Amino acid sequence: MKQTTTIHVSKEFADTIHGYKCRGEDYEDVLRRELPDDLFTEEGQ
Repeated sequence: MKQTTTIHVSKEFADTIHGYKCRGEDYEDVLRRELPDDLFTEEGQ
């Protein structure tokens, strides 16, 4: 089952990610670079 996490970010950051999505670029790397690592730890570890 896919887990969904809601993160509240600034309007500017949301626009940046939206731009990546529109260009078809991989924005996951950007998220991992910009957001704290603990947001990406797997549950139960």
